[in-house]
Amino acid sequence: MATIELHGEHTAIFEDFFHPDGHVVFVSESGVVLDLAKSLVPTRTDEKACYAGHAKESVLGAGHDLLREHLLAGSDDPDPVVIAGLLPPIRRASYRGGELPHTFVGSPNCLDVVPLHYDPSGARPRLNPLVVAPEIRGAIREERLFEGVVGGWLPAVRTVYPLSAGYPAEDGRAWEMIAFAVPRAPSPYQQPVWYRFVKFAGDQVVEARYFDTYLPYPLPGEPSPEGFYMGLSDLHEFWHARLGGGMQVDLPERWIGEFCRHSMALEMITRSGDHPNLKNSSDLGG
Repeated sequence: MATIELHGEHTAIFEDFFHPDGHVVFVSESGVVLDLAKSLVPTRTDEKACYAGHAKESVLGAGHDLLREHLLAGSDDPDPVVIAGLLPPIRRASYRGGELPHTFVGSPNCLDVVPLHYDPSGARPRLNPLVVAPEIRGAIREERLFEGVVGGWLPAVRTVYPLSAGYPAEDGRAWEMIAFAVPRAPSPYQQPVWYRFVKFAGDQVVEARYFDTYLPYPLPGEPSPEGFYMGLSDLHEFWHARLGGGMQVDLPERWIGEFCRHSMALEMITRSGDHPNLKNSSDLGG
């Protein structure tokens, strides 16, 4: 995807787009320098398989926590996989007719938190994916998006917009967006964000576009891929310096620990010390 100078070595970046759980790999003459896993899960599931076999209406109208009773009915601890299957993913929320953010990116030293929306057509995103790739409108309308993160737990958001019903089959067509905030913002009031859009079909990359914070004007004027991958390496170093250590616990699945670290990163993004950031509370639905 690119070649960069990283820590004094010529480094090539390779990336896997054709499997749901791919990797971004930085390789220098001395070997693999950095291997960032990419996760991906669907945002739409069969709701008939949720709610522990109960109808959604009966769960909501039970007057007590029916799902809690189901989980604690046995003598063993609840299975995380069973817990995850009880409720469908939360895709969208609205307030006063506007689309609320689906997630966000930012950095601990900047008050500006940048929202990302499931359906940007009803919101005011900083950079609108529908402008970059208008053909993703069908996937958004039908709520067929996939989402995940890059780097296990890093606050780097990955969204895949399928263009064919076959995705994630090998012949599937899709757009992928990765977005992450520059960890050392030059101003405490404006957060730069890197965006990367890739269109792929089958086993071919059709198009790759990179953006720094906003759509460029005048067009085209888009930045090169080298800046994006240097930023991704910097993001990894910054957050691992902050949260890479800490207590090590023995967990049944690795994703549980990564989920906790990711949650800590989001807490740090939205706070100044012990106090919540208020500058963009309207953007984030606060």
